[in-house]
Amino acid sequence: DEYLQKIVIKHYADLPLVDIFYVEYFVDLDSINGYFGVLLDVYFKKKVSDKQAMLFYNCMKFYGCYLRKDFKKYKTYYKEIDKINNFDGIYNVPIARKRVCELIYSLHYNKCLPANFYETLLFDIYYLKKRNDLVNHLVEYITHVSQGLFWCKEYALIKPLVEEFLLEKPLAEKFLSVKQMEISHIANNRWNQLKVYYSVSLYYSKEKAKAKKFFNTINESIFEVKQFSTISKDYTDAKRIINI
Repeated sequence: DEYLQKIVIKHYADLPLVDIFYVEYFVDLDSINGYFGVLLDVYFKKKVSDKQAMLFYNCMKFYGCYLRKDFKKYKTYYKEIDKINNFDGIYNVPIARKRVCELIYSLHYNKCLPANFYETLLFDIYYLKKRNDLVNHLVEYITHVSQGLFWCKEYALIKPLVEEFLLEKPLAEKFLSVKQMEISHIANNRWNQLKVYYSVSLYYSKEKAKAKKFFNTINESIFEVKQFSTISKDYTDAKRIINI
């Protein structure tokens, strides 16, 4: 009911939560061109002076244009995204989403990766490494970037990101140890999602047996419900590529 939807969205946007960035935890890519896009428009009218909120807003609206192939409109959002360069205090996911937008935009208009793109990703990662809760930050950041690389068929960049920063011994031990509770629920789900993209990267790196073995460790039942359709499509596409 459109009338009820408007009422609910207004009240939702007015909720007095301490964490002003909570909307990131309710991202619904499947509805970015529906109710979720409307929610963002209402919520972020109050956040025009908040750099992090505006980065998130413009990235998500850019995603919406990309998913519906509205290439004219997403240029407008990209101009706003491009203005925000200082990451002090900005959460890891909006930084990753910014990189995905840069990737998509450059491939569309310049027919190539953004200049020094991998070096830029490394810059972000070293920035994130200064923070506490390192594993959670890295898993979320690398998963979101890898999803964009997967969408754009730039599979080769996924493998070095995962292997250098998540499968290096100290972090791998955390994932595999009995102390897995130290890693957040969100990061565990992201790691499960990241396996989809990493497996495809392995496949295109001529490591087909390893790709199939790794893909078969994915637990599709723990994909987050709020993004299930989008992640499920990635999962299905990856399964087809790897021939499982």
